[in-house]
Amino acid sequence: AISNYQGSVGEPDIAVVERLNKEPLLVEYGKSFFPVLFIVLVGFYGYILWTFALSFTNSTFLPSYKWVGLAQYARLMDNDRWWVASKNLAVFGGMFIAISLVIGVLLAVLLDQR
Repeated sequence: AISNYQGSVGEPDIAVVERLNKEPLLVEYGKSFFPVLFIVLVGFYGYILWTFALSFTNSTFLPSYKWVGLAQYARLMDNDRWWVASKNLAVFGGMFIAISLVIGVLLAVLLDQR
């Protein structure tokens, strides 16, 4: 690779120093970060809030905006399938985390023995 670096080891490149002194990196790169920030805020957090608000309506497949409060959550808590699914999630999630930790620690010990 061809480089136009003129200084020796330890000496800063004058062009880089002048560029850094001209405008801070946060400001320089922050300008191009705002569109991404907007997309993430609207496309991710906006839809999370929308789904949360929709959970307090009587909506099923197509959106229905009749406010029912906590009735949907009460109906969910009365459903036996919900409790079976929650138990399965807790068991398999806990097993996955425990097995992953054991494998990770074993690999770390094996790598550290060298």
